[in-house]
Amino acid sequence: MSSFFYSPRGRGAGGVPFRKRKSRFTFDEVQLLLNEVRNNRHIVIGKFNRGVSADVKKRTWAEITARINEISECPREIIEIIKKWSDLKCDTKRKVAAMRAGLGGASSALRISRDLSPVENMVHEILQLPRGTTGPVATRGAGPAWGRAGGGERGRRR
Repeated sequence: MSSFFYSPRGRGAGGVPFRKRKSRFTFDEVQLLLNEVRNNRHIVIGKFNRGVSADVKKRTWAEITARINEISECPREIIEIIKKWSDLKCDTKRKVAAMRAGLGGASSALRISRDLSPVENMVHEILQLPRGTTGPVATRGAGPAWGRAGGGERGRRR
């Protein structure tokens, strides 16, 4: 009979250490991330920004990470914050593209914004802003959703 035992050194001969998964991003963390990305969008959005060096971009992401870690339950790394923004952006773009395809070319900005979740709506607005626009994110219909204590991202699994 085989037995299972836990080894803090990990399993297998390679000795890969066991890592506990970090908790999901809270609504407050996501909201802060989106506000910071909006305020620094001229630096962090886009791969090849004119006049923005890679060092400035790295420092900006480090500052955003530090602000998120001030309110976070568990410390986040820079790469996690960048990946979270990338995932939010990708998911929103995919959903908007599917909506536009489903509408048969008669895309209505009002319908799209109505059918998106508050987080997706904020991401969509950030991506639609003209260059150089900054300031806090103000979304239609997102008021009570952000005030929920202990709320998740509408049941989305990551």
